[in-house]
Amino acid sequence: MKYRWILIGLITMVGVGNVPIWAMDGPELVTVTSGIIGGVYGAVDSVLRGDDLIKGVSDGVAVGAVAPGMVMGVISGVALGGAVHCMTLQPITDVSCVGWGSAGAVIGGVASHLVITGITGIVGVFNFVYLGVAATDAIKLGKYASTNFKSDAQMHQYVCRTLRREKDPGTALLIGCSKEASDYFFSTGHTEWRDLQNDWEGTFSGTRSY
Repeated sequence: MKYRWILIGLITMVGVGNVPIWAMDGPELVTVTSGIIGGVYGAVDSVLRGDDLIKGVSDGVAVGAVAPGMVMGVISGVALGGAVHCMTLQPITDVSCVGWGSAGAVIGGVASHLVITGITGIVGVFNFVYLGVAATDAIKLGKYASTNFKSDAQMHQYVCRTLRREKDPGTALLIGCSKEASDYFFSTGHTEWRDLQNDWEGTFSGTRSY
């Protein structure tokens, strides 16, 4: 479902899903509103760039729909991490903030997908299949990048750039954050702020390396 976010948006707006847009409140309304704003931005941006309009709208909705959850997740994650470190008398460092913030972003992003699932019913369930496939693809891309690129920055940008092209930018960012959370809590790698910067560059620009 290459443009599943457009399908989800249409189902939501016409009220065929479980919750019609005029009956939404709280997280549902915020998620849908942010998705619509993202779709409008994506449409305008694609027109200005001369890119595929449908792809631009789909990408915009994909980012907008998960943005509120990820932002709130980052704030909550950093706050929770700070509290834990204070109670355990551990220093609060850049690494811990990146780790806790990334974990919060993942939880918040997944929560946004749960909200969409509640709004659109069975169509929303495909989001989690989609995320599972994206995570599997990311592991394969990471293994390829580790043997074909010399710098860590190139590897991060390659994975997120490919996920953005083959999936969508919202999913690419979510996968990038999940990698940093895994590095921090499961010691699968080095947790660094610059990794998130390179994930962002790979997803949206790719013109700089950190």
